[in-house]
Amino acid sequence: MRSALLLAIATLTTLSAARAETGDNDSGAKAHPAPYPHVHPRQRVVRVAPAAPPPHYSDRSSVYFAIGGLGNFFLSGDDDLSRVYGNGGGIDLTFGLRLNEFVAFEFGWLASFQTVKTDVPTRGGQVYSDIRDAAIQSIYFDGKIFFVPSSDRIEPFILLGLGVYMLSESLDAELTGFGFQLGGGVDIRFSDFLALGVKLIYHGFYVDNSERTYTGVPTESAFLNSISAEANVQFHF
Repeated sequence: MRSALLLAIATLTTLSAARAETGDNDSGAKAHPAPYPHVHPRQRVVRVAPAAPPPHYSDRSSVYFAIGGLGNFFLSGDDDLSRVYGNGGGIDLTFGLRLNEFVAFEFGWLASFQTVKTDVPTRGGQVYSDIRDAAIQSIYFDGKIFFVPSSDRIEPFILLGLGVYMLSESLDAELTGFGFQLGGGVDIRFSDFLALGVKLIYHGFYVDNSERTYTGVPTESAFLNSISAEANVQFHF
C-alpha cells in the first residue's frame, strides 16, 4: 500500500514538472519553466482606434453667379482729376467658374454711383463748380487663388485681374480707360449651392481727358486709384 502511494506521488510530481516545462496549466496562462511553481498573469490587450485618414480635398468645381453690394472710395492724388470724384457705392454682378480647390475665374460688371465736382461756364464767361451725380463702371476679368484648399467652409483667397473702366455722369462711357485690380477676401460656404463672399479690392486705372471727352472735369490724363469693399451672395451650380 505504501509503495503504491509513493508511486502515485512520484507520477504526479513528474506530470507537474512536464507541464511546467511546456507552459501549460489549468488557468490557460503560460507557466515559467522554473524549479518552483511560477505562473505569469495574462497580458492585457489594449485596442487602439485606427488613425484618422488624411483629409480629402474636394475639387469643388462649379459654375456660379454672384450679386453684391459695394462701397467705392477714391484716393486723392496730385492730379486734379483724382480730386473731383467723391465716394459712393453700387452693385457688382459676377459670373464665375471654379476649376478646382485652388483656382477660380470671374467675369463681371460693376457700377458705383458717386458724386463729381464739375466746372460749369456761364454766359458771362464765369465758371462755377457744381456737384453732380456720376457713375463709374468696370467690365473686368479676375483670377482667384484659394490658399487653404483643405478648408471646406471658410476659403480665403487672393485676387488679381484686368478691367475696362468708364467714367460718366450716367451709365454712359464718356471717358474710358484701362486698369487692373488686386486684393483679397473670404468665401464662406454654407452648402454646395450657397456661399457668402466678402472682399477688399484696390483699383488702379489710367484715363485721358486731354481732348475734353468728358466735359466739366479737368482736361488731363491721370492714373486714378480707388478701393472698394464688397459683400456678395453666390449661387453655385
